[in-house]
Amino acid sequence: MPKPEFGLLMLLTISIAEFSGITSLYFIVKYYELPTWIRSKMLSYSRLFILKDEKVILLNRVAPVIPFLGAFIATCRWPYAKSIFYNFIGGISKYLLIILLASFLLSVFSNQFEAEIITLFAVATIIGVSAYLSSRERKRLGAGTGF
Repeated sequence: MPKPEFGLLMLLTISIAEFSGITSLYFIVKYYELPTWIRSKMLSYSRLFILKDEKVILLNRVAPVIPFLGAFIATCRWPYAKSIFYNFIGGISKYLLIILLASFLLSVFSNQFEAEIITLFAVATIIGVSAYLSSRERKRLGAGTGF
């Protein structure tokens, strides 16, 4: 049975990886000029979001519709610290829920193989539902934008 420290270490690793990736892309886009046509496409796409500011990052955790988040933060001129905070809160919430679900399933089932299969199915279901919602949202938001 995995220990709670293992789950916390996983959350820390995920947080560091996401922070590094988003921050790297943010600074690359901020300090190197994007071609005008890419910038205009990104800005027109961002105007279609349900939420009109960096709070859309929280929604992005449920239905991922923002690719290359760091680039969007820089291009849309969202406050960097607030955007990172929203990403951190959304990420910790989502991954903590997944880890708790996996731990619960491991503790409930006596057969470890059974627990592993059900945990894998639960994670695949979460990813599948998330991908489906993302696809549906992209189609809805992308209608008429040239994407």
